[in-house]
Amino acid sequence: MQRWLLGMAVLLAGTVSLAHAEYIVIVANVGATKEKPPAPGQGQGQFGGFGNQGGFGNQGGFNAQGGPGGMQPGGLGAQGGPPGLAGAGGQGARGGQGGAMMPGGMQMPGGMQMPGGVGGGDDDVELSGVFVVAVVETKTPVDSRYLALGSSGWSMPYPVGTKWGTTKLVQDKRQFWVLPLVNVDSKPLPSMSKKWEAKTKDVHGTKDSTPLPAALLDLADWALTHGMLPEFTKTMDELALADKENPTVKNYLQVKADLAKPAASNGKEIQRWKSRLSFEQYKPAEKEKGHYTLLHNNANPEAPEIQARLTRLEENLQTFLYWFVLKGKVLSVPAQRLIVVMPGKIQDFEDTKKKFDAPVIADGFFAHRDNIAVFAPQRLDSQYDDLHTVVSNRMQNIGDPLQLLKGKGDPDMQTLMLMLKALEEDGQLATASHDGTRQLLAATGLKGLGDPERPLLPRSVVAPEWVQFGVASVFETPSSSPWINIGQPSVACMPQYNYLSQYQEATHLNKLDQPPVALAKVITDQYFQEAASLKDKDAKATLLKARTLSWSVAYFLAQKKLDGLLRYFRELDKLPRDLQFDNEVLLGAFARAFDLTDARNPAAVDNSKLASFAQEWHSYIKALPDEMKEMVKDVRDIQKVSHAKPNQPGQGNPNAPGGPGGLGGPGGPGGPGGGNLGGPRGN
Repeated sequence: MQRWLLGMAVLLAGTVSLAHAEYIVIVANVGATKEKPPAPGQGQGQFGGFGNQGGFGNQGGFNAQGGPGGMQPGGLGAQGGPPGLAGAGGQGARGGQGGAMMPGGMQMPGGMQMPGGVGGGDDDVELSGVFVVAVVETKTPVDSRYLALGSSGWSMPYPVGTKWGTTKLVQDKRQFWVLPLVNVDSKPLPSMSKKWEAKTKDVHGTKDSTPLPAALLDLADWALTHGMLPEFTKTMDELALADKENPTVKNYLQVKADLAKPAASNGKEIQRWKSRLSFEQYKPAEKEKGHYTLLHNNANPEAPEIQARLTRLEENLQTFLYWFVLKGKVLSVPAQRLIVVMPGKIQDFEDTKKKFDAPVIADGFFAHRDNIAVFAPQRLDSQYDDLHTVVSNRMQNIGDPLQLLKGKGDPDMQTLMLMLKALEEDGQLATASHDGTRQLLAATGLKGLGDPERPLLPRSVVAPEWVQFGVASVFETPSSSPWINIGQPSVACMPQYNYLSQYQEATHLNKLDQPPVALAKVITDQYFQEAASLKDKDAKATLLKARTLSWSVAYFLAQKKLDGLLRYFRELDKLPRDLQFDNEVLLGAFARAFDLTDARNPAAVDNSKLASFAQEWHSYIKALPDEMKEMVKDVRDIQKVSHAKPNQPGQGNPNAPGGPGGLGGPGGPGGPGGGNLGGPRGN
């Protein structure tokens, strides 16, 4: 959080950087009461200081309890600010409540410890719904001077271009905060398109130079893992002309040709599912030469919400197959269209969910045994629900809501509408990339190794949840990601979706089981089973733990042990059909796939080999660079405030000076100073 305070100090000194932000994080307090900002020329006293936050839990398991809240009293009001440009200084404000610090220096009620996340104590699994966080890529980079000026508490609409149009962005540090997405050096991150241009220029050099095949392959890999499919195929086509005997090129051309073949109709399956789900009136939507059928009850099959999901699914299919191509593997393309259902109402989605035994991950689920994915018609999380409610209520007096995305109307509503659009697209991408990948695990087979018609995870096998969730999360672009990210550590800004951040934070706080114990519990699904046996926040924290560790093992295997992972799929395929398996069976299948069995007794697991394997996994994940580390910390601070409990006003010092003056005249005499004691013991 300190970099925004530093940015404000630089601004007031008149030496602000001219950097521009191309990714911004917008935070809205949808439960806030809008206050009138101070007029120019009026000073504003500063509230009292803050009680300390409760600390992390003691060393031990994931559910360690948070420590006691801080007990130091709030500080005195600060001295009034320097003389402004014009006007009389205002009266210093009365000493306020203890609280936490928001970006840009705004105080919010605080002091209460949050429920535990992966490590217990500081992170929550989902936002409270008071604060809404949206990540937006801008077409017109935002001047960092605007971001710093907003720290003064002024509401200053700023026109920003996005893929949806133009928004007069608001930040006033009361209801809205706009934060730049920066790197570890606190410099704004450039857009992926600009990074692509720079990388392409480096590879191609001058007009007369010929790019090296290895450099083109690296460039294609970068494009694919950042969701730039057209750039990937263009680069691979260029490589095919330069090095047609390259094994990766041959695999690419084979998969490209297979994808160009139309998938067979699934008319009988569609009728069966319409009848089984009581969706007889639903209609199929398909893309020409596509691989999916989406059942819906929208009057217009070309509606954006229908076509966008089909596009996401097709892109996820291509990305999934091409990722394996770059790893030297060729998977079969689904011969028949895969079925996805999108109920028209949330209640219909909930009713459909009751008919299947499948977890809801983002905004949908995949029923592995039935090979059908079901998408909710809108996001299911509380922050979207709160934002949608606020926008809907305020929309009653607005004629055409689309005008808000064209820079017209109330700037507050423009900002809220931009956030709503960002969250909707965010959710569609997360659902298609996660549940779409689960469906592909049951619909694609490996060519050149056994029967290509046998899928990676056959539907008749009760595959452990860790491998289904883990592998899908490797290919997932989770909510709050500024760009598409495939087969790489998550770039999600929100802690509960960034599993790398969760893992490394828990490791730093010494809250993980020892690697051999953790690995065995992951492989046998014990963490998921434990989460299912708990309730409320304990269940959420343990579920986050299960997902974090499952991602970490799957990511390690996909990057460092892919052949072993594919053998593990084959070992699972050998197990009896439609049965739940005990720990011994699951450990044995894993050990055989990764050569972790006892040389003297092949039926037994070699514990020393397992321990060495586990340490290799742990060391690898621990050392991965976390590109979103600082942003995740900042959003975590916002989440703390969103769960904060207001304290009672403290007894201020009546002789304390006022807070910093505004951009007007000198600050007036101060009101009472300090705040009260810090928050209570953490939960």
